[in-house]
Amino acid sequence: MELFFAAETQWRTAIAGTRFVYLGLHYASAAVAFGYLGLAPTPEEFALLQLMEREVTAAVAERP
Repeated sequence: MELFFAAETQWRTAIAGTRFVYLGLHYASAAVAFGYLGLAPTPEEFALLQLMEREVTAAVAERP
């Protein structure tokens, strides 16, 4: 969770018609945020971050 919250301001977004769409995390910017916070994710932690990212983008896409 610490990685997810560290990257919470690093989302790629777009406008699709009248909707605001979350495309996914901007990994280069997230890596900078991790570095500032002294975080060095393991491959397993990064995989969990990606899982959370997919779940969020799917949940947001279902909103009316």
